[in-house]
Amino acid sequence: MKLSSSINLETTVDGFLDNSFFAVQAQKGSHRSGLDAILLAATVKKTAPGKVADLGAGSGVVGMAIAQRCVNLSIDLFELNPRNVDYARQSFALEQNTHLKGRLRVFEADITVTGDDRDQYGLLPNTYDHIVTNPPYNDETLQAATAEDKAQAHVMQTDMLLKWVKTASYIAKYRAELTLIMRPANLPELLIALEGRFGSLKIKPVQPVRGVPAILMLVRGIKGGMAPLQFLEPIVLRDHPSNEDHHVFASDVEEILRGRACLEL
Repeated sequence: MKLSSSINLETTVDGFLDNSFFAVQAQKGSHRSGLDAILLAATVKKTAPGKVADLGAGSGVVGMAIAQRCVNLSIDLFELNPRNVDYARQSFALEQNTHLKGRLRVFEADITVTGDDRDQYGLLPNTYDHIVTNPPYNDETLQAATAEDKAQAHVMQTDMLLKWVKTASYIAKYRAELTLIMRPANLPELLIALEGRFGSLKIKPVQPVRGVPAILMLVRGIKGGMAPLQFLEPIVLRDHPSNEDHHVFASDVEEILRGRACLEL
């Protein structure tokens, strides 16, 4: 991922998937998308049809990465922070992203609202074939973020995960796929939230190197799915634990980061 020149002192324009698209992001203080966003986007199959919702879309990197890889999909991004919504709109308007126009929309939306109140934000029932989300997965008691925006992007408030899953279920078509990326410590809470809403769960751990505990996990569920839960083979980010360059990834991970491979779940 190559960092390009700044638009102003507050933002950068960053290239993703071998610079096949570019995203405007806050230079500091807010959440900046990276590896987790690209791994999440890579779980959507290249030939998948229909509509995607990205809940908690940040500045729009996940949605744009899906649009870049999956030309048959239209993507709606839902984000509470108005600054990130503006960044996403700036990204859509970049000349380098002209090829993505017409398939991306962004809504300023509160994902935690309930019932028909969701409709006012564009969160309409039975609409989406695929839902992806990178929820704020750090326990609020364990992390004190240095900026309000960063806290909003990283810190999970009480019952937030349950509210996000309920909204995902509300907007999902029957048999729609929900895919999340989050920390393994959140799995017990996630399983409770998914119960009766999304089944046929598949969990793929993300290990920094082989033989060490996973730092993240990808979780896929199907609305109305009834198959038993499966733990899949982990994806291992780096081949060697002694590698001091954190930007050197295993060859299969590098293919994903360059947009040349998907991540099967």
